[in-house]
Order: sequence, then structure tokens, then C-alpha cells
Amino acid sequence: MAKRKEGVTRSRQGRETHTPQYVPHKLIVRFREDALQPARAMLARAIHAGRAVSTVRNLAAALPEQVSGPLEMLKRHCGVKRIDPLLAPPPRAPELTRMTRSVLSLAASVECPPREQLAGYNVVELESAEISADMLERIQASRAVRFAERVPNRWVSAKRRTRHADPSLNLQWGLRAIDWFAAGKRPSAARVHVALLDTGVDEKHPDLKGAIEAYHRGAHSAQDLPGHGTHVAGIIAALANNGVGIAGVADCRLHVWKVFSDPAGPRSFEEFDDEAYNRALGAVLDSPARIVNLSLGGTASSRTERELIGALVAEGVLVVAAMGNEYEEGNPVEYPAAYANVLAVGAIGEARRRAAFSCTGRHINLVAPGEHILSTLPRYAFADRATEYDAWDGTSMAAPHVAGVAALVKARDPKRSGTWIGKRLQKSARRLPAMRGTKFSAAYGHGLVSVAQALL
Repeated sequence: MAKRKEGVTRSRQGRETHTPQYVPHKLIVRFREDALQPARAMLARAIHAGRAVSTVRNLAAALPEQVSGPLEMLKRHCGVKRIDPLLAPPPRAPELTRMTRSVLSLAASVECPPREQLAGYNVVELESAEISADMLERIQASRAVRFAERVPNRWVSAKRRTRHADPSLNLQWGLRAIDWFAAGKRPSAARVHVALLDTGVDEKHPDLKGAIEAYHRGAHSAQDLPGHGTHVAGIIAALANNGVGIAGVADCRLHVWKVFSDPAGPRSFEEFDDEAYNRALGAVLDSPARIVNLSLGGTASSRTERELIGALVAEGVLVVAAMGNEYEEGNPVEYPAAYANVLAVGAIGEARRRAAFSCTGRHINLVAPGEHILSTLPRYAFADRATEYDAWDGTSMAAPHVAGVAALVKARDPKRSGTWIGKRLQKSARRLPAMRGTKFSAAYGHGLVSVAQALL
């Protein structure tokens, strides 16, 4: 299958934009814990003695040549602006020299990770936007380095219509398609927590009142200017029977992480915050969320992302991801949907056939409604986006239907792991006529997710 090349122009929500395959100026380097042990021990001794880290001498000497060598190579050829631990708090003392800060960052990456198996990840920001494959190989040749990789870009998987659909004509056909009404009395998912990594959320939207358990936005604003995260949140958990708006698939609790920066203006788009995203994946481990919705994707894979998702799955979390909307642009393989332990979701339209934009591939697991999907939008205006409610297209809209059904299954069987729930959803999926009698196809996976059959 054709993959998107660096710097390709692609359509996002009806406009053209230039989206690089990788985030420029950045690498993720994961060092081996034993290589950073001397620096870690020096940091631990300083903390134990109550000394300011800025007073610790000879920190640079605590780095073995296998660590300092690759860093010096990067500094010489690409220029190193900063080094920060990816999953641990960075040193904050403003008086630190660049070298001292770098060594303390490396030490913190193995001293304070969210889990022991997630130690050693560091973000290296470079002055140069480009780094050669040969340079990456030379860095990874060090016995102290587990791997070094460029940071893949990600974008949301929605195709907002420029002419707003009439909500009165929509009537949430998606809920009927997934047998939501046919399921009868559904279990309450009020104690089920779902993580949403997206553009943010309008947490005061009347149809999301009480559904947002936590909103983690870091240095970003509280607003969701693109509206993507709010639209996805409504599909999963908009309040039912409250006399306004729409109904979400499940009455679950959402933990939202904002992993995109706000657009700079009406003609701009949200920009992926790779550090916020990776840290959010790590943070889900210590949250009550056991289901994660990722309505985003990109054409470059990432070992860091794959390992973080692997850690989530190992602890019983179900990770649901959108297949991507670029079928008509070469049908590239997109990540994180293509990782083996992720539940990948494609989109269908009202005729129960694959949406023309929905990517296909042997890694697809399920399909769900993804055309003319009515859901919540922020109440404040931005650019030409509608407010309060609108119908959007995209595999971004299909994935949260599956996450919502997973929340209902989790509510009924709270002790079941994410892996079990994922298999249950695939086994109970409804075969579609377009599958022509097969149990699996690259366009539809195992079929259309069904609330009624999943809860049998």
C-alpha cells in the first residue's frame, strides 16, 4: 500500500494544508537504565541530602561515553537545544547550565517514570529540522541506546462538512445502526472511565454536563477551537434523556487530554503536540480509564507510541483508534490503528457500505457509523465551524461509537480486560451484505459493531 511521503499536501476538513509526516526538530531517544545509573545515583543522593540540584558537581562525569558520545554527535551535526525526560517531570531550576540540565533530565527519565518499564525516554530538540538515517543508525549503535527515532506527526481523522447538515434529518442514524435501541435496557456505565486524547473539549456544554471527569490540558487553553474533541466526546457520552441535543452511546465518565495546540487563526489548523500526547498515554496508566479513544492518526509508526500503548494493553486497557480518512489519497497504513494490539475502526455510511474516505487494510478490526454523524460542538464560534451541534464525517466519528459500546460491555463485566472486550466486540459484530458472506474483509474487518449482540 502506498504510504504518504514527507510534506504531502492533503485535505483536512475541506481545505488544503501542508502536513509533514514527522514533527521537525525532534527526536525521541530511549537510553538503557543501567547506562544512566551513575547520574541517577548522584541525583538520588542529592535529593536525599536535601541539596539543590544546581549545587551537584561533576554531573557530566556521571555519563559514560556510550551516553555522552551520541549526544556530542548530535550536538556537533544537528545542534541540541534541549533534552527533557518524556514521561517524568523535567528539572525546573532556572539557574541550571544547559549541560547540568541535560544530565539531570537523563537521570530523571530513569528515576521518576510512571512505571519502571517506561524508564529512559527522552525528547531531544534539535536546531536542525532534518536528521539523516545514517545519523540515527550511528546513535543507535551505542550500547547505551535502546532506540532513537524521529517523532511521527498525527492529525485528527474527521472530515467536517462545509455545508452544515440539518440535524432534524439526521436523527442519529448511527445509534440505530449499532443496535443501540434494540439492546433494550442497557447497563449503566456511570462507573466506567474512558480516556480521550484529542483537541480538547467544551466541558460546559449542556449535553456533556457531568460527563467530563477530568480535563488535562497542560499549558494549552481550555477551549476546543476546532471542535473535534467535543464532537468525539458527544458520540461517546452525551447525556441521554436530558431534554436537549443528542444521546451518547454510554453514560460513562470521560478523562480528556488536550494533545493539539489551538489554531493560530481562522485559516490555520490545530498542531499536534507530540510531547503532550506521549505523556498522556503514560498518564492513562495511573488513571481509572480502562478504555482509550484515539480519533487521530499519521502515516509514520513510532516505537515510543507502540511501547506506551503496549504498556496500557498489558494493564488491561482497551485502545480504540481510527483507521484514517485517506483511502482516496493512496489508502496509506496509518498509526496507531495499525499496531497489532489496537482495535482499529473504519467508517460506514447509512447504506451500511464503507465510506469512500475510510482506509482499509488487514489490520482493520471493526466498522462503525462515520458519515453524517450528529454530535456536540463547542458553544463558542470559531472560523466557519458550527456551534452546539453539527453532523461530521470521518473515521474519527466511527471510533468513539466502538469506544462507547466497549464502555457498556465493561459496565456489564467490570472485571474483564480490554483484550477480552475487544475480542467480544469482534466476535459479536454484525456481518454486512457488502462482506459477501466472509467472516473478515480488509474493508469491514469482522463487521459492524453491535450493542445488542455484544451484551448478549
